[in-house]
Amino acid sequence: KGDLSLDEALSKYENGIKLYKQCVSMLEDAEKKIKILVKDGNGVLRSKDFEAEVNK
Repeated sequence: KGDLSLDEALSKYENGIKLYKQCVSMLEDAEKKIKILVKDGNGVLRSKDFEAEVNK
């Protein structure tokens, strides 16, 4: 809309970046705690660490 001054827009942008970084950090911490169940060759369930597939 263009209702913000440049200083206000920059402040909101910086706050958004700060929040984004906090969210990424929280997600990374959560991923470290996640375990998944998989069957081994004998059909026995085993747990292993979750490895997120990252598209870059």
